[in-house]
Amino acid sequence: MPAAAADWLAFAKLFKRLWKGKTTWPAEFELVRESYAPPLERIYDDAQLRAADVAQLDQIATRSPRTVLTELTLPIPQMRLVSGPAPH
Repeated sequence: MPAAAADWLAFAKLFKRLWKGKTTWPAEFELVRESYAPPLERIYDDAQLRAADVAQLDQIATRSPRTVLTELTLPIPQMRLVSGPAPH
C-alpha cells in the first residue's frame, strides 16, 4: 500500500474517532498531533522543526482551548462581488 493511502486511512480513522465525540479537548489535539507525525517525518526534511511548531500549538491549545482558533486565524477579507469602484 502506498504511503499516501496509508496516511488517508489513518486520517479517516482519526476523523471517525473524533466525530464520535468520545475524546475531549485537549486529548483530541494530541490525537491529531500523533497522527500527523508519520507523514510529517516522511514528507518534510525539516520535520523536527515542524513537529516542534505543532507541539507548541498543542501547548497553546491546552492553555486556552476556547480562544486558540480565534487567535490563530486570519481576519476574513471583505469580498466584492461586483467589479468597479468600491461603494461609498
